[in-house]
Amino acid sequence: MISPADKIRSLNRLLASRGVYAEGKFEEVSKAVEFALNSGEPLNIGEFAKTVMRMYDAEADLEFVDIKEDYFDPIFVIEEISAAAKRLSGCAKPILVVAGMDKSAMRGGKNWSQKKRAEYFENLSVVESFVLRYESSMPNIEIIFI
Repeated sequence: MISPADKIRSLNRLLASRGVYAEGKFEEVSKAVEFALNSGEPLNIGEFAKTVMRMYDAEADLEFVDIKEDYFDPIFVIEEISAAAKRLSGCAKPILVVAGMDKSAMRGGKNWSQKKRAEYFENLSVVESFVLRYESSMPNIEIIFI
C-alpha cells in the first residue's frame, strides 16, 4: 500500500499531467506539497486534491471519495459515490478521485495475491460502471483511482 504522503505526491503528478497548465506550476505546487508534508501537520488529501486542481485548472470540478474500510462492499460506498457523482452533474470538467481501494483489496494483508489483484480490478470496474450511470449529466467525467 502507498503511504498517505506518496498518495498526495502521486495525485499531484496526475492532476498536473491531465491537462495544460502554466509553465512552472507543477514545480511550484510540488514545493508547496513538500513544505506541507514536512510541516508535520496532518493533510486532508481530499481538500488537497480540490485545492491543487483549482491551481492547475480553475474550470475543473473535483470530488474526492476515500474508501476507509478494510473490505470493499459496493453497498456501503454507493451512497457516498452517488452523492459525489450528483455534485459533479452538469460540470464542464468533472473529476472523481477514489482513494483507498487498494487498502480494501488487501484486507489487512501485506502482499498482493493473484486473487486479491483480480478482486481489486473487479472493484474498480464496479465503481466505474456505477459512476458511468450518470454519464448523461457529466459526459466528460474523469475517474482517478489512487
